[in-house]
Amino acid sequence: MADAINKALEIEEEIQLLEIELVETKEQIYQVIQLIDITEHQLILLERCINEKSWNSIDRTIGYANSRMYEKHHHALMDFSVAFEKFGVNRSSSE
Repeated sequence: MADAINKALEIEEEIQLLEIELVETKEQIYQVIQLIDITEHQLILLERCINEKSWNSIDRTIGYANSRMYEKHHHALMDFSVAFEKFGVNRSSSE
């Protein structure tokens, strides 16, 4: 029984650490998104990556059909890639 309790406590601690890491990662993503010049691309990425909204929800918010939204998302991801390079995140510190 004690082993099971210890294991449960270890798992709970691991979950807490992962939740902290998730919050930190989302904060870095948010900061990178803010570097993108096109407001519409920022909105798409914020809704999808930070707020975890569905495509249908984002479509309704912005007013595009799915195919157009995927195209806009593709361009937003390219902008994110450029912004990420500017941001200079040190990925090795989180690995």
